[in-house]
Amino acid sequence: MGLVEKHCLPLARIRCVVDCVTRLHENQPLPEALCYVPAEVHYKVSSALGVKQIKLAVYPSPTTGAAVRGKSPAQSDSGNKKTDTVAQQSMKYVMVEDCNGGIYLTGEEVSNVEGQWIRVSQRSMLQLLSDPETGSLPFETGWVQMWWEDCPGERLELCKCESTGSTQCNSNDTKTGAEPTDHAQPLRVKKPKPRWNEVVENTYALKLGSVGPTTAALRDSVEKLQKAPPGWTRQHEEDLAQFLCERVLSDNKKLGNIEKYVSQVLVSSYTDSDSVEHLTDNNHATFWESDGRQGLHWIRLMIRDNIIIKQLMIDVDNEDDTYVPRRIVVMGGPTTHDLKKLNDVSPSISTTGYISILEDMSEHYPVIEIRIKECREGGIDCRVHGIMIQSLNEKNIGLRMEIFAEDKLTRYPRLQSFSEEQLYYRMTSLQRLMSLYDSIIHIIIPHWSNTVDTFHCLKKIRPLLPLSKKRRNLIDMFLKESETRRPADLPRLYINRRAALEHRQDPLMDNTCRHTVFMQVYEAIKPKIDTKDTVDFRWPSNYDQWWECKFVSEGIIDQGGGFRDSLSDIAEELCPADSDSPVPLPFFVRAPNQYRDMNCDVYTICPSNQQHHLYEWIGMLLGACLRGLEQLPVSLPPLFWKRLCGDDITWHDYIPIDAATVDLLHSIEVMSRETFDTQMSNLLTFTTILSDETSVELKSHDLSGDVFVTYDNRLEYIKLVKDVKMKEGLAQMDSISSGFLKVVPRVVLDLLTWKELERKVCGDPEVSVEALKTSCQLDSMSPDDNSVQYLWQTLSSFTNEERSKFLRFVTGRRRLPATIYICGKGTSEVIDSLPESSTCSRSLVLPEYSSAKVAEAKIRYAIYNCVAIDTDKDQWDE
Repeated sequence: MGLVEKHCLPLARIRCVVDCVTRLHENQPLPEALCYVPAEVHYKVSSALGVKQIKLAVYPSPTTGAAVRGKSPAQSDSGNKKTDTVAQQSMKYVMVEDCNGGIYLTGEEVSNVEGQWIRVSQRSMLQLLSDPETGSLPFETGWVQMWWEDCPGERLELCKCESTGSTQCNSNDTKTGAEPTDHAQPLRVKKPKPRWNEVVENTYALKLGSVGPTTAALRDSVEKLQKAPPGWTRQHEEDLAQFLCERVLSDNKKLGNIEKYVSQVLVSSYTDSDSVEHLTDNNHATFWESDGRQGLHWIRLMIRDNIIIKQLMIDVDNEDDTYVPRRIVVMGGPTTHDLKKLNDVSPSISTTGYISILEDMSEHYPVIEIRIKECREGGIDCRVHGIMIQSLNEKNIGLRMEIFAEDKLTRYPRLQSFSEEQLYYRMTSLQRLMSLYDSIIHIIIPHWSNTVDTFHCLKKIRPLLPLSKKRRNLIDMFLKESETRRPADLPRLYINRRAALEHRQDPLMDNTCRHTVFMQVYEAIKPKIDTKDTVDFRWPSNYDQWWECKFVSEGIIDQGGGFRDSLSDIAEELCPADSDSPVPLPFFVRAPNQYRDMNCDVYTICPSNQQHHLYEWIGMLLGACLRGLEQLPVSLPPLFWKRLCGDDITWHDYIPIDAATVDLLHSIEVMSRETFDTQMSNLLTFTTILSDETSVELKSHDLSGDVFVTYDNRLEYIKLVKDVKMKEGLAQMDSISSGFLKVVPRVVLDLLTWKELERKVCGDPEVSVEALKTSCQLDSMSPDDNSVQYLWQTLSSFTNEERSKFLRFVTGRRRLPATIYICGKGTSEVIDSLPESSTCSRSLVLPEYSSAKVAEAKIRYAIYNCVAIDTDKDQWDE
């Protein structure tokens, strides 16, 4: 096993993670072991090149503009003579000869727009670049390129040989007498285990005696990884993790098809119309469908020579129902008769798009076989919409210095004050930490039925959870383990939406709220909650309709659209989107900021409402949305979601609710005595107003009257106000949490950030035109059709709220994600008519329009006036 016994490794990693979390919480530098960068890594000329020596260009910086993109320096034929001259002056050529021991580089690597760079060690700088007479160096640090941006297959043609002997290189096959080469062919090298991992294990193993020698560290690089930039906070950490997560998901879509990696694709069986070619056509709308025995379906990839897989992904669609793969086993080997298991994956139960099934292989497998062992709900056959591969000879587009350019950080303004280099090195160290976290997460996370929080100190690492690669599978596993059998029959609910609308216009006419959709649904299924036939909402995620709606006096066959409409109605009753509308239900109240035109859609818990059984039911609905595919878009502040997932709460979290109170208390705290006596004397008493406008006495007054706030007791007043405000609604919050945990295991909340929790329950509040385009699928229509172009122009002119109404009109949802199917009016000669929708099939029938102006008017009228479902005939049956 080496320096540390195998059984010691998990404990060593846990100790390191705990140390890192403590240091992050206290704003201290990260441990040296985690940030270790070897000062020297030995490289030799590869035997696969067939040469004894190669010429390398050494640059003074990894971000120099001297390198000509897409070419090695020796091959530059750029027409820009000035750039070429600068390149020749700034770089130095060195000859690396195998007989002379190769070259010593360092462990510091940087990726930027020009490619992947590696820093030259001080020993090689002195040996190869120092002036023979003076001993001076042309520049302080030297860098060589491993590959070039426009030629990602070009890598530094050297074998990596660790000084500890962990990876051996064979250079005995070098041809004698061969000419040196400036630009050899690419070579895929088996990459050794990252050295920082070994240092962590040796440092934290608590083994008696010496832990053995460690290669010297590159001190300046270690310090770059250890120390956070000046002014760095927990919020920056959270933003950085979220930014990279979104960036990688976006970039993964650009990886392309598999033709350059795979010589042949074979499948176990296929239907006549959905055969193997659909796996490589880069079209999500098409798919391969098996036609064989359950559990015996496979896709066999014949991998081209020297290809080492960095990531293998398959494209699935949650709308495929029982055809969606539920368990996938990936096998690899030299032949079809000699395969071994490489991975066993249970994809997310609600995923649409590419899912990773194999990552970070260290050797070439000529045959890769993807075996679909199970499909959702015991489905017989499976569907796969595509395959995508990233190879080790490609650039890793996930972390490159230029992704931190200021114009890329528009959605993350807190990060814009830091340089690209600062963000790059901070992200590198955080990625190391999260890779350790992933290696121990299965050990420290309890069984799903355990309702106690996980390892307490790890709660402080929550902002970095988006960087974890393993937690998604764990979340899916815990949700799957806690499932119950779905009911035999859907509860059938009769809902009078006209009565609900009348109540919404004047909520004061009935304080029982019995006519609201919320109360009608609750009263209809309440008997089942109190009996053995429990409506626990812990059904499989594809069971995406929890009740069937019969809307009184409305013609509807509810195949999902009516149910989604009822959820949207409930969300609108809990937290109305229109700031001028009365609030139909008494469970949430408008936050004080709403009355000051700040965060005008934010609501907070009503602290005086004692209907805890209904708050518990709200919690169950929120949990059902997390487990399933539906949304309850309630506009609640970060404080609510942080409390629900058990995150740390600070006074800063109260700003989205009542910024004026936060500002007032801060100004009183820092105010001078003279200013206070002038502006605040006899103005404030020891009382405060809650969100529902009830007054609370902070300090009992004597017979003489109210106790006024003075300069001397102002800090006591501030503390009491903060305590009352932060405890506001806690009893109701406990009831919501109780209901939520009846549906979702506690451990799942421990693995989510509050932002992820909110988005899973409520959907994405930002309904952009680009997101809508991605969500729409055209049927018998072309993207160039006038009606389609008019639709995009109309949606571009809409506000975010109007696009949300459009989404509601078509799908019954107010937020994304939601798939929309768009078809034309057919052979109808009528133009400029209103668009039609079917929320059950999420389809939009788009008529012909004479102009963009007419299209905008008709679509706007429809989304504002055609919410009620008069008929729900499936448009695809015509």
